[in-house]
Amino acid sequence: MCGFVGIWNKNGKPVDLEQLALANSTIRHRGPDDEGYLLINSNTGRVVSCGGNDTMPGLSLPDINELRGDEFNIGFGFRRLAIQDLSIAGHQPMQCHNSNRWLLFNGEIYNYIEIREELKSFGYKFTSNSDSEVVLASYDKWGSKCLDKFNGMWAFVIIEIEHNAPPRLFVSRDRFGIKPLFYSQCGDGYYFASEPKALIRSELVNWDVNHESAYHYFVHGNLPTSFSGDTMYANIDRLPPASTMTITREKCETCQYWELPEFDGIERNDKDLLEELDDLLVSAVDLRMRSDVPVGSCLSGGLDSSLIVSLINSSLIGGSESRQKTFSAVYDIEGSFNESEHIAKVVNDMSIDDHYTIPTSEGLVEKLNHLIWTQDEPFQGTSIYAQYCVMESVKTSGVKVLLDGQGADELFGGYMPFIVFLRSLGRKKGQMEAWRQTRKCFHIPKTKAMAQYMFSLGMNCLPSGLDGRVFGLMQNARQTRKVRESCMQMDFQNTFESNARASLNSTAGAVQYAGDDLNEHLGKITHGVGLELLLRHEDRNSMAFSVESRVPFLDYRLVDFAFRKCQDGIKIKDGWSKWALRKVANERLPKAIAWRKDKVGFATPESIFIKAAISSQRDMLSSNNLSSSYLDWDRINKTLHEKPDTGESMEMWRRRWRWVNFEMWMRNLKANTGVLKD
Repeated sequence: MCGFVGIWNKNGKPVDLEQLALANSTIRHRGPDDEGYLLINSNTGRVVSCGGNDTMPGLSLPDINELRGDEFNIGFGFRRLAIQDLSIAGHQPMQCHNSNRWLLFNGEIYNYIEIREELKSFGYKFTSNSDSEVVLASYDKWGSKCLDKFNGMWAFVIIEIEHNAPPRLFVSRDRFGIKPLFYSQCGDGYYFASEPKALIRSELVNWDVNHESAYHYFVHGNLPTSFSGDTMYANIDRLPPASTMTITREKCETCQYWELPEFDGIERNDKDLLEELDDLLVSAVDLRMRSDVPVGSCLSGGLDSSLIVSLINSSLIGGSESRQKTFSAVYDIEGSFNESEHIAKVVNDMSIDDHYTIPTSEGLVEKLNHLIWTQDEPFQGTSIYAQYCVMESVKTSGVKVLLDGQGADELFGGYMPFIVFLRSLGRKKGQMEAWRQTRKCFHIPKTKAMAQYMFSLGMNCLPSGLDGRVFGLMQNARQTRKVRESCMQMDFQNTFESNARASLNSTAGAVQYAGDDLNEHLGKITHGVGLELLLRHEDRNSMAFSVESRVPFLDYRLVDFAFRKCQDGIKIKDGWSKWALRKVANERLPKAIAWRKDKVGFATPESIFIKAAISSQRDMLSSNNLSSSYLDWDRINKTLHEKPDTGESMEMWRRRWRWVNFEMWMRNLKANTGVLKD
């Protein structure tokens, strides 16, 4: 797991090496173990590999500072977090042995051992035990088709420098966008970075707000996703997941190389599916245990993380490591967000060395500026801070790799999407079957099964096409209320109002009832709005503390299984969401965990945290804020000074959070632009 930056001045203008080094130093947290640079003069063909202050001893590379008088119009910087092959053999940028290709690789290819053995059969030789060298050889052998073989997470750039030919860049991002890749095309230059802050702090790119993204954030709390390519910055884009980008001096072409499979229509036996699911989970976790550094896991007390902990424990039995390290967030106040009771059940059931952290409102106030700088873009709530605290605890423990349960809800029907399931069931198998399944939901109060069934029944009874229009009217009414409560400046609001109403169905709010079947709905949150945001937050939080986070549920074989082979009825059954996962977990976990009814997600005492954050920013309560051209701070101040009603909805608290968070984000950017701080 690493980070990189890159500059290509296509007009031949020399790269400012001090600026390149500053950009690379800005993301040192992503890779404190090693530092490397690749400098290219595309006119003369000169290529120089050099190092910096953190370059591993023994490489004998010239220091980048010694080359500041030379002219290079292409420059890349790399920061390494050493996970596989900790020696200097894993140094990057890495050159292919039999060609003038170079690699900058952020991520892990978990099946690199199997691919390496296949490549050896074709005559390839390897000098390291790193997956990076396997990526280079795979591209040399199979070109872009090598991506089909990779089981992992990645964002990489391959630089091709052929004799008497202009340079060519091949850029790729993994299937789900687990690892980030940002770029900007400004004038005659291309700029790349693993995090926007590298481009902004070094002033390679002048930051400005993406107005349309800001509008959707104020109204709905939505953030731009990788699939749109947008960010909260007007002049920085991100490469979408499952995409490649080929860049030459003349053009830049983007291509999607993978998409979610559709259900193949074959009805399968539940027993066979559950056995295959169990085998895939074991394999996915085993692959992600490959590491030359200590591995731990998150434990929230819910089904997903507990199942991973159980699978890891099984793989450790008889091994050199007898006790697994887990990391949890608990609280010193009572509430549904406090998972300490459920975490204890898992810890007591297995031989686990549990490390827990207690996020507090005081801690949030103390770390808020760093948290906002870490995340790069405004975010939606304070659960991000709880995860930040967990990652800080991981770093303190000495663990460098962490397994986490992201993706299980999206694949197997979490978040209780009963309305989609019941609507689909009513259309496919009739209302009597839908009603029978509704009655089985009554044992889970949070599903509000009767209301959801009646809504789905009413929508199904409408003439074809009218149900969509009814939902559209509901969304428009919701939009009107949210716009009114968002406290935007009228000029800014009016600029985007008509476009926003026209594109309502593309917002995260519309996804709640999207699709005519469960797999379609889950596909939209797996490879669209939803999961990608969670992965983005996890990447920033983990890498802020030089920790690599791995997500076994997003093994592409498991995802293929969940969408190609699993029909709706094995994901939701007898009133239980994630039924298939629960059945597998039933053999591995305490029943109280496998069949929990009250899991609330990675929640925090949000109203307490948000109130503390607002109270700490008293100087913000004016109309002279950086965000004043977007937000009406006079109206906001009246709202913030109102004594909160104990019955206020969480949406009200989150709206207040968005105002403060957005202003702090802008201040943070202004304070850090062009300034390097340790």
